[in-house]
Amino acid sequence: MKSHRIFRTLWWSCNALLVATLLATVWTGAWEYSVRQYLDGFSDAIIAESSTPREKAEAILAFLNLSRSSGLEARRLLLLTPNRNTKHVVAEVNVDGRWVIADATYRVMMKDAQGNLLTRKDLQNPELFRQATSQIPNYIQDYSYEHFAHIRLAALPLQGFHLRQVLDRVFPAWDEYLDWSLLLERRSFLYFFVCVNFLIFLLFARVLLAWLADHRLAVPRFRLRANLSRAAAAFFTSPEIK
Repeated sequence: MKSHRIFRTLWWSCNALLVATLLATVWTGAWEYSVRQYLDGFSDAIIAESSTPREKAEAILAFLNLSRSSGLEARRLLLLTPNRNTKHVVAEVNVDGRWVIADATYRVMMKDAQGNLLTRKDLQNPELFRQATSQIPNYIQDYSYEHFAHIRLAALPLQGFHLRQVLDRVFPAWDEYLDWSLLLERRSFLYFFVCVNFLIFLLFARVLLAWLADHRLAVPRFRLRANLSRAAAAFFTSPEIK
């Protein structure tokens, strides 16, 4: 009997959480959809659909949400001090297969003396860095590219649980392969992502509990589909008059 009471508590808790999470998923999904519609309309208003990737990158200049809405690959790049504090933020934009640098603060695409767009790796070359920054009025020379990161894990609670140090030890190249910036910076997308994953987890938990009730514990449980079927039949079927 004690195990049955524990099961019933788990069963009804799981169902209550499932309903709450389903409602939260619908709400956050609508929120994320409205954000995307706004960004799509905003980007369409300032960027012609026929523009080349380079023209799109120059028009957006690192506004990452807008660049994604226009179908352009972009990711944020944090320029760090030696002790890994952020000193400046730029964007990398994928133009013809190269991740070139766009600096929204100075409203420029980084270029060398010949006008070629430069990547982060290019700008680690002192001569190319000098060529690019000499064309920018009042550029702060401390905004160099020796130390960098793509993901601001400090956006997570408790300083990211020291996740960066763990990932750096286990998978040193993780920062190049995982782009979490949209997940960490756009709240509507983060909440929708969390709700969807929690919903999937609760669905699996409910299936497991139902299997335990039917095949191991032999506990009668509320069967939603059967009860809905009976309710629908009672509602739509005309009663027999004898």
